[in-house]
Amino acid sequence: MKLAWFAAACCIPIALTAACSSSSTSGASGGGDGGPSGGSSGASSSGGGAASSGGSSGGVGCGGGAVVTLATGQANVGGIAANGTYVAFTTTDKPESNLAGAGNIMAVPAAGGTPVALATNVDQGGLLTMDGTNVYWAGPDTGYGIIYKAPITGGDGGADSLVNNLVDLPIDVALDSTNVYWVGDTTIQKAPIAGGAKTILAKGQNLAGVLQQPCVAVNASGVYASTAKSILSVPLAGGTPTTIASNQNPNAITADATNVYWTNLGQGGGVATTVVPAVMKVAATGGTPVTLVALGATAIPAFIAVDSTSVYWIEAEGCVREVPIAGGSPVALADAPLLPGGIAVDATSVYWTDTTGGKVYKTAK
Repeated sequence: MKLAWFAAACCIPIALTAACSSSSTSGASGGGDGGPSGGSSGASSSGGGAASSGGSSGGVGCGGGAVVTLATGQANVGGIAANGTYVAFTTTDKPESNLAGAGNIMAVPAAGGTPVALATNVDQGGLLTMDGTNVYWAGPDTGYGIIYKAPITGGDGGADSLVNNLVDLPIDVALDSTNVYWVGDTTIQKAPIAGGAKTILAKGQNLAGVLQQPCVAVNASGVYASTAKSILSVPLAGGTPTTIASNQNPNAITADATNVYWTNLGQGGGVATTVVPAVMKVAATGGTPVTLVALGATAIPAFIAVDSTSVYWIEAEGCVREVPIAGGSPVALADAPLLPGGIAVDATSVYWTDTTGGKVYKTAK
């Protein structure tokens, strides 16, 4: 879910950026071949080079292991995704709300190297996902929505449009082995990765909140979308949405084969005042939501990711943390920046972005 930029009276002077799980994929942990290794190929932001050690900005003394800087000098860096070999992220020269607007789709080797542009001066919404071959994102700000993809290899070869002229402007994207899925304010849709006609899975929904915009996740059982107060499930082929978690205040969601996970903001969004900042899960088939971690009243949990054993999340001006999927004590991995732009994981590392600092980080699991 995207949290709109606003003046926060507590501890965030500007606001959070797009807070969906920008690497929400189903089985996109495999690596690709070729890809970023050379110069910036026309990127408007510079920096990067060999990976260097150093913690995130805005830290609060969370501790954790060594933090490696993968990229520096990036303009308003936003969403991030990882596939085991490369890390992709968005940048925006003149960000509008939620880091949307004309910007660049960048990639850097997960082992370190020079960031390169995969697509420049392209409409993007501050969120993206990837598989072993391509990066995918939504362009919501051209007056009509577009779903894009660009190959990880080849530098700035530009972007291909998978779907054009979307009236319900797309916000977040998710991926499985055959389709890309996206959400707007009122619809949940999909289209083949290889190209082809879009399918509307559900329409007439009220997905956006006052401060939040909807997120999407997918697994082999269904497609999941967040609203201001709930988590919805829709069959992969489309149908009537089912509410699998209500009375929530979701900010970002992700899914594995069994569960859907999300970060809950504190009071707001029209939900009951008992909602507190937390990391949550519910069975993909529905059931009673489970609180994995209850956070402090002033915490602002943003992005979330999951692997086969743990759930990872990042808190604005807080920590990068993990907790076992089955529940348990959370572990702090690193300090988080004031304005995180996203979080992603692969088999060995956790990655995140620092929007105002213009940096991309990683730490070992």
